[in-house]
Amino acid sequence: MAKRKSMGLNAVLSGIKTIFSVIFPLITIPYVTDVLSQDNYGKYNFSYSVMQYVAMFAALGINTYAIRECAKVRNDRAKLDQTASEIFTINVIATIASYAVLAIVLLIPFFRPYRAAIVILCINVLFTTLGCEWIYSAYEKYFYITVRSLITHVLSLLLLFVLVRKEDDILPYCAVTVMATSSGNLLYLIGRRNYARIRFKITDGIKRHIKPIMTMFANTVTTSIYVNSDVLILGFLTTDSIVALYSTSAKIYTIVKNVLAAVITVSVPRLSSYWANKDTEKFNSTCHRVFTALMVLGAPAMIGLASLSKNVILLITKPKYVDATFSLQILSVGLLFSVFAWFYKSCILIPTGNEDKILRATVVASILNIGLNFALIPFLKQDAAALTTLIAEAICLGFAFHYGKKYYKLNIKLKDWLSVLIGCVLILITCICVPMFIHRNIFIVMVACSASVILYFATLFLFKNSVAVMGLKLVKKKLKIGA
Repeated sequence: MAKRKSMGLNAVLSGIKTIFSVIFPLITIPYVTDVLSQDNYGKYNFSYSVMQYVAMFAALGINTYAIRECAKVRNDRAKLDQTASEIFTINVIATIASYAVLAIVLLIPFFRPYRAAIVILCINVLFTTLGCEWIYSAYEKYFYITVRSLITHVLSLLLLFVLVRKEDDILPYCAVTVMATSSGNLLYLIGRRNYARIRFKITDGIKRHIKPIMTMFANTVTTSIYVNSDVLILGFLTTDSIVALYSTSAKIYTIVKNVLAAVITVSVPRLSSYWANKDTEKFNSTCHRVFTALMVLGAPAMIGLASLSKNVILLITKPKYVDATFSLQILSVGLLFSVFAWFYKSCILIPTGNEDKILRATVVASILNIGLNFALIPFLKQDAAALTTLIAEAICLGFAFHYGKKYYKLNIKLKDWLSVLIGCVLILITCICVPMFIHRNIFIVMVACSASVILYFATLFLFKNSVAVMGLKLVKKKLKIGA
């Protein structure tokens, strides 16, 4: 049996990868928004949104499904080769079909100004299919995934400064975006043979995967509707400048959300394995650790980001994007809804085979999201898009919690809830008071964040918050302090 990695270490590695993915946009967004014209930046975001839809249809529901199924059989190489090849075959067929539909769509006159950018960005789709990153996740090879991410992002950053120099360099920017992902997937393609022999082979075995994959695909589609339709509807009903404003706030929100969700990502293979082996004790204890960690980290992130929205936008972009402040504040409130909905869906309902329950939630949320977008965007523009995203995430959380409570019972100690609440109040006070004494934006952010972190974790330790205490014990154990 393969030796299992520490889930804590996996979470740290995934966190490092995600943080580096945060640093990359923090460097590129200010540079790109300064170099490209606001209209060209809006065109890029619209084209990127179209690419995401192509990628979604090419991937179906394969990534999460493949991780779950391959994690179950990773100790049997013959079964793993068969399972991985069957899933890969479905993925290739879906990719070819997606490219065919894209070719037809690009003939529509409306897409003519965006055609070249969309074609370049969609190169990512092919390399994502060939890379099969899910096989590495099933084996919990997060060290390799992290190192690969670091290398490709550094190379892409260098290319950005070399190739994107003028306000009309939208196509070179698209090429750099492709480089950031495709080069890494090329490395995955080269190295995947060390874990499984994956081949394109149409057999009767692929039939068993169709129903669960299509159910997960339906979940992906409906989730993507309320995530990506905002930009598309903004593009149709407003201007490229409005798209740029909302895209700025949405990217910042997504960055923070993905950092928080790093622990969710690494827990899926482990939880799938525990549930498949009927080890409910380990399943529940792992879910508890993940939930409490998200609570301790997610609540202060929401308060801090909402309080410093204007300062964060001015720090990573230009004053012309300051109108994105309120939409970012709205999305900040939706941060907790989104992260905990993600937890219940990925950590509980997916491993237990209840993806059909997720579908019910996302269908309702998506229908409401689209309707509200068309009704509100003409009046509230980017703020309406943020508001409808918040509502959709809240609905998904409500449904996911309702179905997930059967498998995982919340049992959080009062002192843990109370310590987080008091800590968040201190963060809010800090973020309000700091700008009264400091006026330079970069120092406002630095001082407010530093003071908030110190006050928050001091509060957690004062109340002996279980997550903080456990984290300290783990650090001492690793450093062999006090043992």
